[in-house]
Amino acid sequence: MSVAIPAGEPRLITAQLPKKLAFLMDMHPYKVAWGGRHGLKTRSFAVALLTLGANQKLRILCCREIMNSIKDSVHEELKLTIEALGLDKFYTVLDNEIRGRNGTSGSKRLRPWRNGHGTS
Repeated sequence: MSVAIPAGEPRLITAQLPKKLAFLMDMHPYKVAWGGRHGLKTRSFAVALLTLGANQKLRILCCREIMNSIKDSVHEELKLTIEALGLDKFYTVLDNEIRGRNGTSGSKRLRPWRNGHGTS
């Protein structure tokens, strides 16, 4: 997938995903993957969503089955992936949100989430 980065030279971002997670590059309102640890799910979701978000304005929520705080979320993985893909001029990483120059944004507020049940 080729992504043109606004206000700068066009860049080509090449995303290699495991075959079982190739669906992440398709446009669907919800994307879910199940499985054990070490399946490359977190990294693959980060690469796919950041690439798609750089290509068009999206509102994205990333969460895990058990997530007590922003620290338990994928925030740090998204931040590292932004740097690895060279998108640090496109995305602004805040403490609890990531914003793209085209209006793409992530969650501004996280509630603890356990086994599919949100708590207030």
